[in-house]
Amino acid sequence: MECPRCDGQGLILRIRVPELNIELFLCDECDATWLTKEAIGIEKFVDFQTYMNTFGIKSAWSKMEILGELTD
Repeated sequence: MECPRCDGQGLILRIRVPELNIELFLCDECDATWLTKEAIGIEKFVDFQTYMNTFGIKSAWSKMEILGELTD
């Protein structure tokens, strides 16, 4: 699935953050992050690192697992 925020320049990935035991949806280009698949859109995103900072996680990229690319 192409990212609606960066006008299709990135792809949406399904990721897991084991430290928090959560799954998220992340653009591999602009770092837009959505908490649910249904929320994916231009208005309901948060920056990945900003979201991780709310949990006190500073280097979130090294702590995530890529589960796969989201398909339409």
